[in-house]
Amino acid sequence: MTPPAAGMTRLLARFRRPSFGRDRATIPEAPSGKASRTRVGRRALLLGTIGAVVFAGGLAQGFPHRELARYFLGEASRQGGVAITAGSARFDLPARISYQDLVLVAPTPAGPATVTVDRATGSLLLSSLTSGKPRVNFRLRAYGGLFEGHLRRLPHEENHLKGATVTPVDLRLTEPVLHQKIGGTLTLHTDYTWQAGQETQGHGVFVAMVQHLVLSSLKVGGFPLPPVAFDAVRSRIFVSGGRGRVERLQAVGPLADINGGGTFTLATPYQNSLLHLRLNIRLKGPLASIPLPGVSGQSPVRQVTLTLDGPAQNLNIAMNGIPIPH
Repeated sequence: MTPPAAGMTRLLARFRRPSFGRDRATIPEAPSGKASRTRVGRRALLLGTIGAVVFAGGLAQGFPHRELARYFLGEASRQGGVAITAGSARFDLPARISYQDLVLVAPTPAGPATVTVDRATGSLLLSSLTSGKPRVNFRLRAYGGLFEGHLRRLPHEENHLKGATVTPVDLRLTEPVLHQKIGGTLTLHTDYTWQAGQETQGHGVFVAMVQHLVLSSLKVGGFPLPPVAFDAVRSRIFVSGGRGRVERLQAVGPLADINGGGTFTLATPYQNSLLHLRLNIRLKGPLASIPLPGVSGQSPVRQVTLTLDGPAQNLNIAMNGIPIPH
């Protein structure tokens, strides 16, 4: 007879002990909470990116780029009192606007004056919005030159314009605007601040310089003068409260040297602005032998004083105190 203990031992031996190592290998582990959240986050980010791209693409295709750009152009024309048209116009997100073949037509005493701009672009500096002084950077390409600068809106509805020519303007291309045969290159620096709606009452400084200036269609008393050339012409203009002064107007050339200055008062329309300018001219070479009002005798060098007074649309011009008809 088998002892009870031995029988119990044989009974237990029939059951295999579980191998925890093998069981873990065959039974998959449940993912941890952190890994699961990471995978879900990646999927959400991917779907969100795809959705944003699709939305932006649809918005860009349906966005009224040209209509909005032309609306801004119409507002500038209405507020500035100048007729402005463009061959093409476009507004791009987030805040960039561009125009091709701009044409500005403004009234002048001699009739409408037309200024053309090959290309104009402007972009809002988004970071400037946080400062409360929105800034628009712009570029203007016209008459062979390039002018760059910025326009900033200041507190109390003030505007600040600052810019300079990067590439000089070719004055030969401006004959349709100035109605004069003129040559040379112009560089300009501007720094001007004004109250909204009071463009002529601001304050600032303008600095202009012309290299190799040639005037080919000057007349005195109806008589044409030979071409007058200057190596360099410089001028600085200060403006404050609608009144300005011309300082350090200087021109040096082989036929004449000029020094002068004066004052002016801005008005709207601009042809009603008042000007008082006095130029001391030292004539040399062939110009010194030309008969001129108020100048007698022969001399290799002649001194002439030229004054310009009155409204811009009808200036009174006098040489050595003697009026010159024009």
